[in-house]
Amino acid sequence: MREEPLLTGVSRASRKGEETPLAAVARPRKAVDAPRGAGVGTRRTLYSLALHIGEAGLDDGEADKESLAFADPSLPYELDGGGVEVDGDGVGTVERAQVTTVTGQFRLECGDGRTAYGQAESWTVDGAGVLDCQEPLTDATPTARDAALLAREGDEPASTGGKPKAPGGAEKTS
Repeated sequence: MREEPLLTGVSRASRKGEETPLAAVARPRKAVDAPRGAGVGTRRTLYSLALHIGEAGLDDGEADKESLAFADPSLPYELDGGGVEVDGDGVGTVERAQVTTVTGQFRLECGDGRTAYGQAESWTVDGAGVLDCQEPLTDATPTARDAALLAREGDEPASTGGKPKAPGGAEKTS
């Protein structure tokens, strides 16, 4: 089984008094890849993966199996609109959204003695965050760094991970 963060949305760097919406940068998927005719049900397989990672419990019952979002392939990922307003001067914040993708390999013993192998993939809502463009990303997560790079192509500390570059003409030459 593999769990990985996935950046799904990012805003551009906002300015004072401005609200910037999130723009989609990736879309997670819910899918089961298995041989045709193996009798592997998508919802049932995703529910099994949800049990395995603790997203669902055995006491959830059959009714909850149908409504469990992790296991429901008909419920697509929807990016929240975002919109954090900046109070200070200059460039202020970058908003981001992310999920954790969960991928698991499985083996199914068929009634005729064959063994089918496959892979199930879904996602859990992992959260969102706001980055301050004036703060370096020294301890940031990889998705926060990706969001900063996608949102801003300047020399803000959040983009470079450190101090801003010197203005033109004041560059260090040695």
